[in-house]
Amino acid sequence: MAVGFPVKADYVTGEVLTAANMNDLSGTVNQVSGTQIAAGKNTVINGGFDVWQRGTTSSGNAYIADRWYSALVSGTGTFAQETTVIPSGGLYSMKFTASATAQPALYQAVEQLNTIPLAGKTVTVSGIVAASTSVPMTIDVQHSSTADNSVTGTWTSITATSGGTATPTSTTFVSISGVYAIPSTAKSLRVRLFTTSTIASSVVVYFDNIQMEIGSTATVFARAGGTIQGELAACMRYFQLVGTSAGNATTTTIADMQVNVMVPLRGTPTVSQNGVLSVYDDQQGAFTQSAVSLSVIGTFNTLSGIVRLSNFTGLVANRLLLSSNSNNNAITLSSEL
Repeated sequence: MAVGFPVKADYVTGEVLTAANMNDLSGTVNQVSGTQIAAGKNTVINGGFDVWQRGTTSSGNAYIADRWYSALVSGTGTFAQETTVIPSGGLYSMKFTASATAQPALYQAVEQLNTIPLAGKTVTVSGIVAASTSVPMTIDVQHSSTADNSVTGTWTSITATSGGTATPTSTTFVSISGVYAIPSTAKSLRVRLFTTSTIASSVVVYFDNIQMEIGSTATVFARAGGTIQGELAACMRYFQLVGTSAGNATTTTIADMQVNVMVPLRGTPTVSQNGVLSVYDDQQGAFTQSAVSLSVIGTFNTLSGIVRLSNFTGLVANRLLLSSNSNNNAITLSSEL
């Protein structure tokens, strides 16, 4: 898991920042006169691309940095964690490199819980973008009347009240923002940032500091979680890498293992293997399986559940099993939209 810890002066550290108290903080901060800048103003989670639990590259049409779905409207290329072309005070940005003519996009679906406060309101969606050559880009928001709509589901675009486009001409970041009126019927939202048309092979584009907030003005970027710890916890509501604890062998090939989550999940997760899994029988030693079939058994509540690991060989039925530390021994729990 790659989690950055940038010291970013315009991030929120947990208190409400106003023009009156900003100078009390160490370092240089961006002041917005008369505007409160508080943790939670940004509906976009991981807008600074701090958290990368799944890995750091993607060939598209998959989640990569937490909460961000890397999409290819057309063509081919690679999305990757970038550590050089980054904003001042930042640690990472998202980079896309086209390997053929392509149109890349980043999507983040916003669940009903966080959409309802924005329904019927005016919001500003903003970010910063850069490119290896002149590339027109668009930032916008779409809506759905379906609660917790999937990131790859059907969405209706909202016409910008103003703005929504920018054209970076170099690897120096420029601002992009648009103002949108969210319908009162919205139950899910999807933020999008994409090249307005296709880009040529070998062109590189960069995205960072993405934010959606109530109002018609883009204010200084802040993490949704307020701090890096809060941002990581917000991401873990949707996706976690965890280990098993203890369980028992139900047959010679099946182990039912207790899984305890670190942050309550949004809903019942789908489970998958991450690395080589092992379980330990104190009488017979470790049992390792590189290709395990996983499934949730019974009810997986917000804090724990039982995950069935199948395809082992040589287990002793009804024998107590412990998680083995001889391998990565991790599984993924996903409650993504």
